[in-house]
Amino acid sequence: MKNIVKYIILIGALSLSLSSCEDFLNKEPISQQSPNLFWKNDDDIRAAQSAMYSSLATTLSQMYYDWGETRGCLYDPFMSSASVEELMSHDMPDNNGATNWTNLYRTINRAGLVIKYVSEMSAGSASVKNNAIGQAYAMRALCYFYAVRVWGPVPLFTEAVESYDPAEHLKTRSTEAKVIDFIKSDLENAKKYLPEIAGSLDRNYLNMGEVYALEMEVAAWEHDYAKAVSIYENNILKLSSVYAFTEFTPDVSTDDKLSESQEKWRNTVRDDGGEKEIFFAVRYDYSGDGTENSSLNWIARSGERLCIPNSKVLGTGKYESVGPLFEDGDIRCQGTLNLIGGERDETRVIKFWPSGTDYDKIRSENDYIINRYSDLVLLYAEALNETGKTSQAVAQVNRIRTRANIPALSTSLTKDAAASAILKERKLELIGEGKYWFDLVRTGNYSQAKCLDYPACTADKVLFKIHRDHIAQNPNLKNNPE
Repeated sequence: MKNIVKYIILIGALSLSLSSCEDFLNKEPISQQSPNLFWKNDDDIRAAQSAMYSSLATTLSQMYYDWGETRGCLYDPFMSSASVEELMSHDMPDNNGATNWTNLYRTINRAGLVIKYVSEMSAGSASVKNNAIGQAYAMRALCYFYAVRVWGPVPLFTEAVESYDPAEHLKTRSTEAKVIDFIKSDLENAKKYLPEIAGSLDRNYLNMGEVYALEMEVAAWEHDYAKAVSIYENNILKLSSVYAFTEFTPDVSTDDKLSESQEKWRNTVRDDGGEKEIFFAVRYDYSGDGTENSSLNWIARSGERLCIPNSKVLGTGKYESVGPLFEDGDIRCQGTLNLIGGERDETRVIKFWPSGTDYDKIRSENDYIINRYSDLVLLYAEALNETGKTSQAVAQVNRIRTRANIPALSTSLTKDAAASAILKERKLELIGEGKYWFDLVRTGNYSQAKCLDYPACTADKVLFKIHRDHIAQNPNLKNNPE
């Protein structure tokens, strides 16, 4: 155990135990028990799964925005936030919290423990074991997909770490291609164990639909757009009994009807909305197990660190030349934002929270969406456009625009014009969903990320720094840019 603790301190990357805050598991930390004592029955499997999901929730509580939103420059820092401005400058120091991967690798290791020990169990029910192994493979793939998008080349641990060996564990950074190949391998393995989807499912657990969604995202990240199209058409569309795009034409004829339409749109993105758009969402339940995310602290409370200025939303002041963020009549504007106004020129992002939410709280119990159907429709549009099917791509975008109550785009758009329209639609549809920075990087539009008076992002600034502690503790690591 001493060597394991030493390793945790040394590289800040892996944790073998369930943290003390996870009392709801009612289990002694795995690393303090012999495998012969712990991995005995279905309850042990569920405890290890809970630890894995709790670790993901901890990881993304803040990094959901740090990694996927903040650098896209849709927001401005509210009042003064040095760590936010460091990210927006695209010249972040290597002690910024967003450069730390400790919690991410902790989750990877917990997934690896499930894969190893559940596979070796002779006891336990087959369905529980298979589901746990499939979810662990999918979890590890999701975590490495975050890692490769944030840092590029990263250390690759293909098995769980249970004892410390410097020769084995002080790794160099594997190439992006090798990490992506490992992600794809894990997703293939997940499909071997996860059950086919039939009827309802708990969207807080990784499932076959989310595996397909991740495969589609990985294909798009590699610019293998033909594969992305194939996954959508041959896999995702077949799951319509469980996942569906919520098609409707808003009625804005009266204020009451408008309000109903705005609420109907918001129901597609809220974890209590009852819609079938969500593929997988990271669960937070403070009253149940003490987990909570930092989203209210970031973008929805009176002292938030990020805001979208009213002037940016309305296209006034220094944003007049750019024009309004949303088109006139777009029901997503009021469904997404709450324009407070006043001297602070502040807009809150409220799309996830039910009416009556106390925005002065620090944290939220709302789930973080990893993938939902609208995201995949627009990713499908991007893939269609990149494979020469621009008119079909625009038709997919128009599904989103019709539901938003804005005019359809012409299907005769050029490929470049369609690409710009798709990127803009993703920005507006997915505000606050941890996607926009990754969208800019994937499509090669990172130079659009120009925040405040800082220079626009350049190619050598796209990847995040690696935290200085990781570099100091592992002599085999080199920082970005290499």
